[in-house]
Formats: sequence, structure tokens, C-alpha cells
Amino acid sequence: MLALARGIITDPKVLLLDEPTLGLSPKLVKEVFVKIKEINERHRTAIFVVEHNIKSLLEITSRAYVLDKGKVVAHGSSEEISKSDILEKVFLEKD
Repeated sequence: MLALARGIITDPKVLLLDEPTLGLSPKLVKEVFVKIKEINERHRTAIFVVEHNIKSLLEITSRAYVLDKGKVVAHGSSEEISKSDILEKVFLEKD
């Protein structure tokens, strides 16, 4: 939470977050995602998040980009990504 506070103190137009939930308990993960959504809505800040906790993140985002080996392999609304099989293909290496 402190890192998020430090990130928004200057009222940025864009906020970049790299694994903000790494090492947190499931309860704290949920709280961090709630705060990220709140920052976006209240401050109208564009937020880019790199995260492995994808399913939880897709619940609070409007758009998603899926990277595989550094290349964008899918993009679209969070709902489209959630409903597609791309996450299974990328993370379980299914063809």
C-alpha cells in the first residue's frame, strides 16, 4: 500500500505496476486490486499492471494484453480475454 501511495502522490497520468501482489496473502491481494481500481476511477489514472495473478486482475481491468516470450499474443477487452482459451494456451503451453 505504501508503494501505491508513493506512486500516486504526484498525481501521475500513468502508473506502471510490476507484480504489485507478489508475496501477498490472498486477502491482501484482493485489497490491493480494490485500491488499484479505486486509484484508476478516482484519479482517472491510466494503470499498466504486469501480474501473474491474472484471473483476479482481469476482474478489475477494462483491457488486457497477453505476452508470451516478450511478444503480444492476444489483446482485447478483459472479458474477451477471460472467455478465450489464450491463457490456457500460453501458461499451460497447449496448442
